[in-house]
Amino acid sequence: MKELAQQYGFQYVTVTADIDEQALGDRTSDPAELVTLLAQAKADAICACMRDDSAAELQGLLLTCDQVVIYQGTIREKPTSMQQVLICAVHLGMHHAAIFARVCAHLLSLNSCLTQYVHLIS
Repeated sequence: MKELAQQYGFQYVTVTADIDEQALGDRTSDPAELVTLLAQAKADAICACMRDDSAAELQGLLLTCDQVVIYQGTIREKPTSMQQVLICAVHLGMHHAAIFARVCAHLLSLNSCLTQYVHLIS
């Protein structure tokens, strides 16, 4: 991103959304819907923080994204320990997995999501 910003003359800030991803969405249904929900929840949380920090109208472009791994028909959560990382690595090395990813571009002045892109990598 740094190289793109220098090449095209724009500034950017990296912000992490403070949300509990595991509390959102249904892990038993459509993974595309889940990544959409999570990407939008991240945008909502970031916009709320930005509004709290500034009385001015929000300007710019906000990119949010999320991805999930589907392993043997089940959405896998992010590992929370080194043991889970190792187990996950062994399982993913033995069987096919798919990744669903969603990227949303939000024009802040309109407070709307302009584009949504879902991609399945298998």
